[in-house]
Parts: sequence; structure tokens; C-alpha cells
Amino acid sequence: MLVFAVLTPVLVIFDCLNYRKHQTSQKTVDLSPDELSNSLLVVPPLISILYPDEFWRATALLASIPLLTATLRIFCHKVGWLSRPPEYIYLLPGSCLISIVVYFVFYHEGQMHVAQADSIGTNTATHWLLDKAWLCVIYIMAALFAITRKGSGGISTASLIAILLFNLLPFFTGYFWISIIAGVSVFSLIVQRLASRLEDSVRGGFAFVSAFAYLTVTLLSVFVYAVLY
Repeated sequence: MLVFAVLTPVLVIFDCLNYRKHQTSQKTVDLSPDELSNSLLVVPPLISILYPDEFWRATALLASIPLLTATLRIFCHKVGWLSRPPEYIYLLPGSCLISIVVYFVFYHEGQMHVAQADSIGTNTATHWLLDKAWLCVIYIMAALFAITRKGSGGISTASLIAILLFNLLPFFTGYFWISIIAGVSVFSLIVQRLASRLEDSVRGGFAFVSAFAYLTVTLLSVFVYAVLY
């Protein structure tokens, strides 16, 4: 962590000198030359997963590195030493969220961890097949319901139902990760089918919004699962 604290001003100064060099030589470049310190706006929070015993303290300390970097870059930009302000600071919450999810998945035993282990241990091969069977039936029925909708209202409703269904069902199967992967696969087919029924002007927007909404809800489901189990 001390390394990042020392590295931050060094990289910012290096970027300032590099930018000044490009200004002096009057070279036209497509990419800004002061991008090196931008990596410190994203990477440090991800390092906190290497400190599971002091995870929360490490996350707080490492999250301060992007804030320090952003402050230095903003100052340097205002005085004309850099071509643009920190662009990746908006990714900081995402980096912290990824670290937290990884920590809960690999290092944290949730409140329902023991209960889940007991329930899985009592499953027989027959129960496993039954679990798989009813899950497949529900996924197929949901897919058939979605692809038979007509009109923009019905298509939007079908997409919303699929998003909620495919992210809630995994909690009741005992096979969370398999169910999540199956849900992503089925939902991709549903979106492709539904998008083909829309006009060309709204097809791309519908696919993007649906994918973004599904990804958001899936990340929330994974986070809840990581905390509980």
C-alpha cells in the first residue's frame, strides 16, 4: 500500500513531463500522452483482495489512492500541466464493488453458510435430477412465454419478467452458479428473439437496455448470494 502512495505523485509528475514534451515537440497524437497515472484510478482497490485478514482496512486505504491521484490530476489539469482531468475516477465504485464481491465469494462465510451445506449434503441423486428437471421446465416455459409476446408493451414486460425470474430462481435451486449461467444463456436467446420483432430504429436500444438491466440485477444477486452463503 505504501508503494502506491509513493507511486502516485511519481506517475503524475511523469505524465506532466511527458505532456510537456509533446507540447514542446508539437507532435499531433490521437491519444493523450498523460494516461499512465490513470491506471491508479482503477487498480489499487482490486489489490485489497490480497489482504483478506484486513480486507476492510485495506480497501479503505487503497481506495484513497485513486482519490489522491484524481486530486493531483485535477490540480495539474487546471494549471495546464495535463491535457485533461482524471477520466476513470468514475470507475472507482466498480473496482471497490468487484473487490467486495470477490472477498465475500472466496473468503467470507455468510450467515446461511452452514444451513446451505447441510441441505446440499442431504441431496440424493434423485433429488439432484428433480432439481434440474423443474428448473429446466421453468426456464423453457419462461422462454416460450417471452418469445410469443407481440407489441412493444408485451416485449418489455416479458423482458422484465425474465430478468427477475432468472435472478431469483438460483437462490432456490441449491445450484446457484449453474442456474446463473443458464439464465444468462436463455436470456441472451430471448433478447435476440424479441429484438428481431422490433423496428430497426429501436432494436439496438432495446438490446442494450435489456443487457444492462440484466447485468445490474445479476451483480446484485451475486452480491446477495456472496453475503448470505
